[in-house]
Amino acid sequence: MNDLFTIAFTWWQLFKAAGWLVLVYFLLRRLVRWLAYGRVGRLQLDSRWRRRLQATARLVLTLFEPAAVFLLAGIFIFINPALHGLIALLVLAAGFSSLRNYINGRILLLNSSMTTANRLETRGETGLIARRGRLGLYLRKEEGLRYIPYTPLVEQGYTLISGEDVGRLFHMRLHSSTDMTIQRLRGLLASAPYLDDKQAPELQPLPGGGYQASLLLRHESYLPDLIQLIREWGWTCEPLNADSWKS
Repeated sequence: MNDLFTIAFTWWQLFKAAGWLVLVYFLLRRLVRWLAYGRVGRLQLDSRWRRRLQATARLVLTLFEPAAVFLLAGIFIFINPALHGLIALLVLAAGFSSLRNYINGRILLLNSSMTTANRLETRGETGLIARRGRLGLYLRKEEGLRYIPYTPLVEQGYTLISGEDVGRLFHMRLHSSTDMTIQRLRGLLASAPYLDDKQAPELQPLPGGGYQASLLLRHESYLPDLIQLIREWGWTCEPLNADSWKS
């Protein structure tokens, strides 16, 4: 009967579990990236189904990461419960603040509205969500980026502001430094969080090569983030004249 309550693991089992979990994690990240392109393998997805699948995949990825860490920590402790349990307690005590931010961040990220390009107000500060990290997020304000840990957001509360905002229509000249097709670029632009979905991105070929893109941003302050994102995709980006537009 005592054997039923005896749990023992080996280092080999820990490494094997870690290997499988890392593999699944990268497959989930790859799936989210494929869905951002609007296709999985050779299968082209309808935009409505793509958004649903992408939201589901991101939710699974958000929950999978802490579950994997918890599982590996459990296996590590049961290899040598006395010694490894003490080590786990010391690590937990040393990183308690970061752990709280991480857990609160996972809870907040379950909110589908907590995405980049949305406006957030907390502690009298208002800004656009520029980036979401594991321990906090960055608000883009007029004076620059402001880092806010997740724990104060949970304890003090926050408001996701919706309503009319001022957007801008930007014209850009794009040239590909890779073999990326124009169809793939359209899929990437459709998933970019900085663009307003009230107007689809327009791409027109230029005589000397490349494309002229007309992109409606949710807010003009997102222009540097959009340019950086497009360059990460392997395209050179040169902003042209911009016309004002009010939503």
